[in-house]
Amino acid sequence: TAASDITYQVEVAHDLLDWQPGCSYAGAQRVTETELTTEFSQNGAGLETITVRDNTVLDAEPRRFLRLRVTNP
Repeated sequence: TAASDITYQVEVAHDLLDWQPGCSYAGAQRVTETELTTEFSQNGAGLETITVRDNTVLDAEPRRFLRLRVTNP
């Protein structure tokens, strides 16, 4: 959690082609809620487990995909 040179970006898509940004984490900079995703839980210190939820209702789309993009700017 102290690493400020790594960004964790949750992305959401319905077709594996058109990925949209969700929650993101980069050191102390955290976006824990967006139109598409919401951080559901966070446990630990130093080494964390973060659970992010897709905000789209299950019946609204036949398929939904989430991925985690890790980058080093």
